Amino acid sequence: MSLKTTVVVFFLLVFFTQCTQFTVNQDEVVARVGNAYLYRSDLVNRLEKSLSIQDSLVKVNGIINDWARDILIHERSLINLSESKISSLERLIEEYEMDIFSNAYKEFVVKASLDTIVSDSEIQTFFDVNKSIFKLNQPLYRIRFIKLPIDNNERYEITKRFRLFSEDDRSFLDSLSYQFSESFLNEKVWISKSELFEKLPFLNNKNLKQYIKKSQFFEVKESLELYLFVVKDFVGRNENAPIEYIEPTIQNIILNKRKREFLKQFNREILQDAIKSKKLEIY
Repeated sequence: MSLKTTVVVFFLLVFFTQCTQFTVNQDEVVARVGNAYLYRSDLVNRLEKSLSIQDSLVKVNGIINDWARDILIHERSLINLSESKISSLERLIEEYEMDIFSNAYKEFVVKASLDTIVSDSEIQTFFDVNKSIFKLNQPLYRIRFIKLPIDNNERYEITKRFRLFSEDDRSFLDSLSYQFSESFLNEKVWISKSELFEKLPFLNNKNLKQYIKKSQFFEVKESLELYLFVVKDFVGRNENAPIEYIEPTIQNIILNKRKREFLKQFNREILQDAIKSKKLEIY
C-alpha cells in the first residue's frame, strides 16, 4: 500500500469512527520501517482536532516522514558508528534515564513529605538577620487614588471620605466605585515607579518630588477628570526593602533551604538503609 493510500484510508477510518457506532481497531498499522510499526493511535494523539482535512493530511505526512527518518538514521548510526562511540552513548543514555527517574522520585518524596508552611515568625527572623541583602534597586510606593469625572454629583462627599479613609469611609467608597473612572485603594500593596506612572499619568520624573510626600492629600485636575491622590508611604532606591514586598522571596528561600536539607538527609538514609539490609556492600 502506498503512503498516499495509507493516509487516505486513515482519514476514512477516522471519519467513519466519528460518524458511526461501529468499533474500529485503534492499533491499525499506517506505516512500517523494518520491524518498527507506526499505529493509527500514534497519529491521532498527535493531531489537533481543529485542523482541516487538508492540513491534517499534510500533518500526517510530516509525522510519518519524521518517524521513518529517525528510525532509518538510528539504524545507520548503529552500523556506521564505532563500537566505542556506541558504548559511550549507551552509558550516557543509562545515566540520563537514571537521573530522570531519580529526580522524579525525589520530587515525589519531597512533595509528599516536606512541610511547606512558613510561619510569620520565620519570615521575620530571616528578614531581621539578612536585611542588608535586600536593598532596593528601584523606589517603591504605597498609594491610594481615585479618578472620577469633575462633574460627579457626590464629588465633595467622595473627597471627604477619601481623605479620612476609615473603615466606614472605605466601605462607602467601595459602594460608589462604579462612578469612578479608575481607582486603587489597597494602600498596603507596594508598587514600582513604572506602575505609579502608569496609574497616575500626570506624574513624571520632573514633578515626582512635588507629589511624593507621605500622607499628604493632592487633588489634581486633568481635562474633565479629577484625581484624588495620597502617598501612604515610600522607600527609596538602595534602602532596605519592606518585608511585605519581599515576603514571597523569603518564603521561597526558606523552602528551598528546607528542601536541600531534606534531600541531604534522604540521600544519607537511602545508603544507610541499603547497608543495614545488606543490599549495599562496599568491598
